[in-house]
Amino acid sequence: MSRVRIEDNVLTGKPLTVLVVSPGGQPRTDLAVLDNRSDTADDRPFSASLVFQRVRGLRVEGNLAPLSGPDMALVQLTCSSGVTVGGNTYPGGAAQVRSAGSRCD
Repeated sequence: MSRVRIEDNVLTGKPLTVLVVSPGGQPRTDLAVLDNRSDTADDRPFSASLVFQRVRGLRVEGNLAPLSGPDMALVQLTCSSGVTVGGNTYPGGAAQVRSAGSRCD
């Protein structure tokens, strides 16, 4: 999977969630999550609404995603590189980004 854009979506009654996981081998490349919005909070404690693992080249910008669970982040990154995250609104969230590092063993 490469060159995927999730852009300008409006979610009503559903939280904005994205899960991209590349199990081993080739990373997913050139992904963008841009200008999406939701009117409903993600309420999963200690988690993130947008989760990316083994991604190379990612932009997450201009999204509105309410968060209501304790200690939530908007974006969780694992084993990813070339990532740009900014200009997002995440009311109720503890952090815009959490990273487990860019290297995978």
